[in-house]
Amino acid sequence: MPVREIRYELYAGELEPRWVRFFAIPRFSLQAVWSKWLTTALLGFGSLQLVLYTGYLYVVNTPVLKDLLGLGNANLVLGTDRLFQSFLFVQSFIALGVILGAGPKLLSPELRHHALSIIFSRPISRATYFAGKVVAIGSLMTLLTLVQTTLLFVVMIAVNPPGSAFRAEFFSASVPAYLSAMVYAAMVTALYGLVPLAASAATANAQRAAGIIVAIIFGSSAAGRILAETLDIPTLEALGIVPLLRNAGTALLRGTSESDLSPAAMALSFFAWCGALGWFTYRRLRPVDIFEE
Repeated sequence: MPVREIRYELYAGELEPRWVRFFAIPRFSLQAVWSKWLTTALLGFGSLQLVLYTGYLYVVNTPVLKDLLGLGNANLVLGTDRLFQSFLFVQSFIALGVILGAGPKLLSPELRHHALSIIFSRPISRATYFAGKVVAIGSLMTLLTLVQTTLLFVVMIAVNPPGSAFRAEFFSASVPAYLSAMVYAAMVTALYGLVPLAASAATANAQRAAGIIVAIIFGSSAAGRILAETLDIPTLEALGIVPLLRNAGTALLRGTSESDLSPAAMALSFFAWCGALGWFTYRRLRPVDIFEE
């Protein structure tokens, strides 16, 4: 039986610019996401909430409409901090639905088909590939949180009359509330972006990856609560992603916490989660020899 020796050579042709190679990764990832109707519907629903809040703010600041709706004497005005808190609370659950729909297939197909060996044989490093995937899922989370929060703030500026409390306390209260909301939105974006990446990197099966996402988010929350109650150490509740984000949002926007979690404990838990999820995902991105299995 003849034996043929095949020698592979490096590509010696002209390369695309580095930034073009980088953005090819999130572009193809987002194309796969937008092809799923459920994910697209959830993203649209996230924009629908902005429309509802716009209508609410317009009615509240238009006396004629309040009279027509029979709400002339009703006090419907909410503080800027409460508006941002309630808005982002709903957006975080919509973001959770998006990552359950789009997250499992961020890396699982490449692992299942052993495509990393081919991808890394091109002029794309592991760090570039990881960053491209982060940009892909991060852009979806940014669209639902940071972008929507900024648009809501623009609407507040547009519809509030000059004599309103929003305008009177613009630099002392309104702008700080917006900046706090942006910090909270960035926390949601970071955690809900890294969780599906880690889950998708953990298995080549998309269904299992979806289960891992649920286990990480809700399992950590249940475990943190149980440990906090069993050991009588309230700080351990910060181990859970859901209570961490909920308490961080309340602390940033209202100045209080729903539990005894300190800002230091929440910050430590947040950065620990981000570091652990990012490190695990990056370590899993390595070519696999198909003859190992």
